[in-house]
Amino acid sequence: QVLENALLLDESFDYPFEKLLTISKMRSSDKALRVFTWNLQNNEGINDFFGIIQLNPKNTRGHIQKVIPLLNQKGELIKAENKSFNPNQWPGAVYYQIVSIKKGKQNYYVLPGWRGIDNGLTQKVIEVIHLNGDNVKFGYPVLKNEKKMQRRFVFSYNAKATMHLAFDEKKEQF
Repeated sequence: QVLENALLLDESFDYPFEKLLTISKMRSSDKALRVFTWNLQNNEGINDFFGIIQLNPKNTRGHIQKVIPLLNQKGELIKAENKSFNPNQWPGAVYYQIVSIKKGKQNYYVLPGWRGIDNGLTQKVIEVIHLNGDNVKFGYPVLKNEKKMQRRFVFSYNAKATMHLAFDEKKEQF
């Protein structure tokens, strides 16, 4: 709640929040939005995810500060590659990159992220955010696998393993 209130202050869109060391803070290259995500792990090793999207007030109705809290759906993402979610159904992840994609007149934001489920299972995701005015939708079919378009990619693996997932700007692919 404290971060959400701080993000509602005038001029907060440009404030760096450098002292928030355990929170992922990213800004899209077109400066349309910022994404803040973090996780907390309980004593049993179960992670809970938290997030806030801050829209650039220059792009909102009435040019006011707009923040969108993200409410985490807990558990493993199963068969979620073709589902859309609103911020109240956010699948939860700590995102570490924003890739802006323009298709026609629409802007999409692709976010690779980490989802630690528990001590045995981890997931990496490639999530797509679409803005429609002040509304945010998670999962938009702009990602292509070998056969069809998908709304997101989910990679599940043993928590003891590691996986590198990042966007290569030269090749324009993950």
